[in-house]
Amino acid sequence: MKTNKTMTQEKTIENEIKRIKEAGKYDSVKYLTYPDTPTNCFMAICSRSGKDYLVDHSGEDIREVFEADELRANLGSVTPATFRIGDKWGLVNSRGEIILEAKYDSVIQDANDFILLKKDEKEGLIAAGHIIPPKFDSIDIWGDDYIKVSLNGYDGYIDENDEFTTDRSEACYGNQMFL
Repeated sequence: MKTNKTMTQEKTIENEIKRIKEAGKYDSVKYLTYPDTPTNCFMAICSRSGKDYLVDHSGEDIREVFEADELRANLGSVTPATFRIGDKWGLVNSRGEIILEAKYDSVIQDANDFILLKKDEKEGLIAAGHIIPPKFDSIDIWGDDYIKVSLNGYDGYIDENDEFTTDRSEACYGNQMFL
């Protein structure tokens, strides 16, 4: 059973989606944040004529801050959003500033707050602003424990210099790696 608060939030979101679509002449609103306080602004990912737009909107002010061929929200948040231009992916923040250029085959945020990068059949990752460029055959994140990698047919780990090691005692553990 829905509560009055839930029904009010749903109605507010429904009205906001309608307002955004009409004001920006968007075909659809693909994703919309719901502010946690009345003074916070909404963020949305909207579509129009085959393009996606990152939209900042509060009150009557609706502002497009970024345009791409495709935008995707990441795990319950609009930003950082992954974006596609042509066949390459990157990351953009809520101000429309590019965090990561669109030069990757894929950019995917996982449940552990790592952002997995893939380029030319190699894998890398980002966590807490630390970037390990795609150079491994595969990366497997084991929660907060460690990051297992494969390189040239060998299984191993990432050391403190972001290099491959087969010695587990040299491995940087996931929860210590990006402190």
